[in-house]
Amino acid sequence: MSADCPLPIDNEIDLNILEDKTLGDLKFKNNLIHELSCVGGKHLKAAVKRIMSKLFTNSFLSMFSFSGKKGKKKFCDLFILPIILKSIKKQLKFKNTSDHEIEEPIKIYLAQAPFADKNKK
Repeated sequence: MSADCPLPIDNEIDLNILEDKTLGDLKFKNNLIHELSCVGGKHLKAAVKRIMSKLFTNSFLSMFSFSGKKGKKKFCDLFILPIILKSIKKQLKFKNTSDHEIEEPIKIYLAQAPFADKNKK
C-alpha cells in the first residue's frame, strides 16, 4: 500500500483517506482487492481474520459492530465491506461463497475485537 494510506487503519482520518482513495482511483481499489486476496487463509474464517487484521487495528474495530448495535458504528455501511467481500471471492476456493457466508465471520471478528488486544497480553 502507498504511504498516504497506512495500514492497518487505527483512526477515522485514515479510514476517510482510504475511502477517498478507493472511490477516486479505480486502479488503487483493484490493487487493494488483489493485495487483500493474496493474504489467503486455510478456511473462510481464517481468510476473513487475516484480511481484517491487515486492514484494521482491534482498538479501532472495537468502535464498530456489523449492524451498529449497542451504540456502535455500522460496519455494514462502510465502503470497505464490498472490497473485503470481493477480495475473499477472488480467492478460487471462495469464489462461490455468498456475501452472507462471508459476513458471518466478519460479525464474529468485530464482536471479539474489543477483547483481542487484552487477550494477547
